[in-house]
Amino acid sequence: MKPDLKQIALSSTNRKIGIFGGTFDPIHIGHLRSVEETADRLRLDRIFLIPSARPPHKPREGMTSFQDRLEMTRLAVADNMLIEVLDIEGTRPGPSYTVDTLESLRNEMGPRVTFFFLLGMDAFLDIETWYQHLRLFDLAHFVVFSRSDSPEEAFRKLAERLGIMVETSAETSSGRIGRSVARIRTTVLDISSTEIRRFVNQGRSIRYLVPEPIRHYIIKRGLYLDGIGA
Repeated sequence: MKPDLKQIALSSTNRKIGIFGGTFDPIHIGHLRSVEETADRLRLDRIFLIPSARPPHKPREGMTSFQDRLEMTRLAVADNMLIEVLDIEGTRPGPSYTVDTLESLRNEMGPRVTFFFLLGMDAFLDIETWYQHLRLFDLAHFVVFSRSDSPEEAFRKLAERLGIMVETSAETSSGRIGRSVARIRTTVLDISSTEIRRFVNQGRSIRYLVPEPIRHYIIKRGLYLDGIGA
């Protein structure tokens, strides 16, 4: 069932919304743990997971179908009442530009909500290659997942070049709409979707790298070529 975004916006208890997008091919426990810790730290009222339908930075050849990636994402959070999985990018033609997604959510949900756009450090350091990247900071606060060894100097230099404020604490964000970025150090889980796909291709186990429903879905659908070890 499609979530009622207007009702969420009108609810007195659902005004801080985290937004986390990605290819999710497949989504794994590293993604999920970062989102969980961020929601707890920021006291988010709701999180939207948004699988990218046609990511402009990645070749579509060999990518798992949007419907499979959407279903795996739904399975990963089926027991989490805090998280909604949106198919907003799958229903829109053309490249899946983040700015279009944020503008669509803003138009539908109105000014009552504050958006926190969640992403990893590597993605943030590459933000200048994103379509209309400066507009993104007018639509949401940015919250960057980072590890203790993440490049602090490069992070701050980029923020300065973009003309956005570095918040000293994401938990005490100023509440303004956008034009800010904060870091949250999350538990280090050295897992990647690329490695998971390679494991499956080689017949190796991915147990405990992804939630069990996703492992079973991959087996059932025969995703990532050669199958999976037990």
